[in-house]
Amino acid sequence: MKMYIMAKQEILLDSVVVRNDKSYLASAVGDELVMMGIESGTYVGMNSVGSVIWGLLEQPIAVNELVYRLTELYEVPREVCEKQVLGYLQKINEQGMLSVIS
Repeated sequence: MKMYIMAKQEILLDSVVVRNDKSYLASAVGDELVMMGIESGTYVGMNSVGSVIWGLLEQPIAVNELVYRLTELYEVPREVCEKQVLGYLQKINEQGMLSVIS
């Protein structure tokens, strides 16, 4: 029997994304976030910036808007922020922590 793994949708700057709360339990530890996959039992730790991003993902948000909000909060060039945010979102998407709406 062949098994196929469905590839996660690529995240672009015009994508709309939202966090997948149903798969993870989260607890704040200082300004960081510790999460546990309900089904997998795996732990994920997020630093303070990751925690801010997770908070912004509570409601559906366009990646462009997410980048804009982060550049308002932190002194980072937009191009650098875009690259890092896209990489980060792709990583948490691969872990099932994110839903790509469009």
